[in-house]
Amino acid sequence: MMLLYILLLSNVFLRVFTNKYNFLPRIFNISDVFLVSLLLLFYIINKSGNNIKKYNINVLRYLFVFNVIMCFAIMLNSKYFYPPAALSQIVMWNEPIILFYIVGNLNINNLDVLKFKKILIAIVMLEFIIGVTQVPYYISTGASEEIIGTFSGNAEQYTFFLMIGVYYLIGKCIYNSNFKIFNIFAIVCNIGLILLVDNKASWLGIIVSIFTLMYYYSNIKQGSFKFAKYIIIFIVFVSSGIIFVQNNSGSIKKYGNLYAAIEKGELFNLGKIKGIRDIGTAYYQNPHMTFIGSGPGNFYSRSAGQFYNVSLDSLYINPLPVSKERMYKKSNSMAGVIEQTNKKPFYLRHYKGDGEIYRIGSGQIDTPFSSMASLLGETGIIGTVVYLGIYIIAFKKCIKIMYRYSEDVDIFPLISAAVGLLIYITTISIYNNWLEAGRMTTVLWTIIGMISIYDHNKKNNNTQNANYNKL
Repeated sequence: MMLLYILLLSNVFLRVFTNKYNFLPRIFNISDVFLVSLLLLFYIINKSGNNIKKYNINVLRYLFVFNVIMCFAIMLNSKYFYPPAALSQIVMWNEPIILFYIVGNLNINNLDVLKFKKILIAIVMLEFIIGVTQVPYYISTGASEEIIGTFSGNAEQYTFFLMIGVYYLIGKCIYNSNFKIFNIFAIVCNIGLILLVDNKASWLGIIVSIFTLMYYYSNIKQGSFKFAKYIIIFIVFVSSGIIFVQNNSGSIKKYGNLYAAIEKGELFNLGKIKGIRDIGTAYYQNPHMTFIGSGPGNFYSRSAGQFYNVSLDSLYINPLPVSKERMYKKSNSMAGVIEQTNKKPFYLRHYKGDGEIYRIGSGQIDTPFSSMASLLGETGIIGTVVYLGIYIIAFKKCIKIMYRYSEDVDIFPLISAAVGLLIYITTISIYNNWLEAGRMTTVLWTIIGMISIYDHNKKNNNTQNANYNKL
């Protein structure tokens, strides 16, 4: 358990020491990889525990098939293969799932699970407080990118962490208690802070995840908690958010830029659409890529954006301003650690001459990179279906556990957090590389592993009690 706590703390606090104050070298930004490797080593050595067989083994089988697909992709696309980028990408895809398997087989009891829950929520509360202290600076300067908690230079990861608290509190609100009004107030405060953060890309994920949670909650509470009631709450929430953002967000003008680009006939030259076009072109020109892709680390994945010496300006019809370039460099956690190669990544084959992407000033729309694009581009349709199948298995399992423990006030809020985060991260991965961000995925899959242990222990206790009663 100690290594899991170290992993959690390093995911949350290390960027302050590596990116902001430069007390530690940036190689520590991949401490999650080293810590998960240590956990795997200890697991192999000790190889004992709860053995949550069917659920864990099914996930592991999917991951094995996914890795076989990547091996075939590497062999059939060897001329595009760059070992450091490929290895990095393989690690990013595998790390959180392997961590889940390890956590799910830990020999711990439910008191340990609840202790983990308390520590996690305490850290979320601390991050919220730190974010609130950064609001006055935002009010005086308008620099919303400075509301980042301890996630220096990365508002996206800060929002992800705050959302753990939102989903957890929503789960607590399902129960009638003396603290229900306080919990609702805390949710409003958290979402208000999130709307101030310079991460408008999170809005779709927030809307989809909260709407989905409300739908499942309505099934659990079929009496007074009808789905229609949740729809009303949802509409009020979204409407309030829109009004709030229109009056407080300095980056809302980006949506006006989007409409302007469409009017100019540049719709198909927007970054995200260009990425989809390039994947379709690759499938047409290289039929085998339709099934297994171009291989890891060369086609709109996180590694493809880190390991190759490609200027951002070269991708755009209208180059990035200097301030935007600096922002990207600031958020790059591995700048100065990765030695970039002059080898051209596969995706550059789709850029002829000067840049082809029309930028509107949005970090999400302007870039063709995303986890969905990288899965489709680098592992093909088969690889994408297999890998997303792991997330679908996890989602279905979490929903079953949610229904099973709908009256268990100790674990239900954490289950709510797991379900919400699963929906949130997969939604945003449609247009961002979040399924490859270990700082977030390791937290998510640790939570899923913990609620799986809780479920397994409860079932074992019930079985033992039943056998005892028979005696």
